[in-house]
Amino acid sequence: MKKVLIEFFIALIGTFILRDIQIPEYLSTADVLFTVCGVLFSVGISLILSLDFSKILDNQEYKQMINGKNKMQIDFFLQFGISTVSYFLLKFLDSKTLCLHIKKISFDFHNLFFIFLLLSFIFFSVNYFPIAKRKAKIEKIIHDEQSE
Repeated sequence: MKKVLIEFFIALIGTFILRDIQIPEYLSTADVLFTVCGVLFSVGISLILSLDFSKILDNQEYKQMINGKNKMQIDFFLQFGISTVSYFLLKFLDSKTLCLHIKKISFDFHNLFFIFLLLSFIFFSVNYFPIAKRKAKIEKIIHDEQSE
């Protein structure tokens, strides 16, 4: 949950910084970003689900690996949920309803939702490597236990 709040504040700050910038071809760029997020989510979640701990004999190590796997699954599903909601709001809400003007400050929700999509893309890209490291760690633990 802490990561989601940090992501929300990054998106808010980015929205205020980019408030005067209109990203050309918003919807087609969002389509591409969401498609890539979907692919990265699918690959990442399938890697997470394919992690096999059944050969780990050390009970403490086994529990630690299961907890890590569960946390990664929750993070991936939460991030994909955020990107899906952002995409649909960006795609289907009228641009006039997505702008908020308070005094001289304007706030464009298009930018907010687009930044959420961009952050989701970064999340899925960056989190591939910890999954690969975890898989290598599992293989090392199993190898070490079998060689004892």
